Amino acid sequence: MNRKNLALKFLFAALLATIAFGPSAFSQSAAVSKGQFTLSFPAQWGKISLQPGTYSFAVKAENSSYIVSVAEGRRPLGFVLTSTYSPADSQPLPDHALLCVRHSGTCSIGALKVAEGVFFFQLPGNERAQLAQQPDLIERVPVLFAQN
Repeated sequence: MNRKNLALKFLFAALLATIAFGPSAFSQSAAVSKGQFTLSFPAQWGKISLQPGTYSFAVKAENSSYIVSVAEGRRPLGFVLTSTYSPADSQPLPDHALLCVRHSGTCSIGALKVAEGVFFFQLPGNERAQLAQQPDLIERVPVLFAQN
């Protein structure tokens, strides 16, 4: 029984690694939006820790949800699942940006505002409470979009 559990854990870990780091992980669908941003401070985007620097992203639609892949140069860092998407009404949204919630010397990325709408990301409970009490903790990071 112990060997069987170990084998199942190994297979599960291998499957996750293939999905997360496989070169064709995002080749199934076309990008909805892609671009780059530069952080001047450390940030957390889902489970991805970002240090100050320049990063690229691509938003892709997968099975009625959206996935954002993040890279530093040519090095993929991982992906983040959106928790909610709010499409723009009839006009494209101006002022494209990442919206970060500042806390404890870092920030967590809570939303990505693009022309097509706003993608929201899950924030830990304590950051949601802080944001409700102090909306001035929001930091805007401009986003530049790649030309197709």
